[in-house]
Amino acid sequence: MFTSLWNAYGPFHVIFLHLPIGLVAGIAMIEAWSLISERGQAARVALPALYLFAAGAALLTVLAGLSLAGQGQPESPQTLFWHRNFGLVTLLFIISGTVLCWRQAPRWAQLGNLAALLLVIGVTGHLGGSLTHGDDFLTRRLP
Repeated sequence: MFTSLWNAYGPFHVIFLHLPIGLVAGIAMIEAWSLISERGQAARVALPALYLFAAGAALLTVLAGLSLAGQGQPESPQTLFWHRNFGLVTLLFIISGTVLCWRQAPRWAQLGNLAALLLVIGVTGHLGGSLTHGDDFLTRRLP
């Protein structure tokens, strides 16, 4: 029964993955706003909750992805390998961002972690897009 439930959970990966991406984008927008505005500084009060929700959503996403990866043979096992590993690294950066934020670590550490997170989440998303849409999904319509 557990195996059936685990396999049924996998397809939800494509639904869950948008939530941590959106939350991280919101975190990045608040951080950027806080660099240029006092009102943005005040908005930073929402960051601990946003990070916590992002960490929970990222965990659900990774678990669903691991379930999905175990089903069938991918067209590109190497891309799946890198997507899975970058997804795990993304989860780790979200968790470390959560810890840094909740412990009120120095701002440079929080912003550095966020910059690395944005880079890693972009690579992870690109690799996931390559798995679902093909390696040339970004460039196939270019002249």
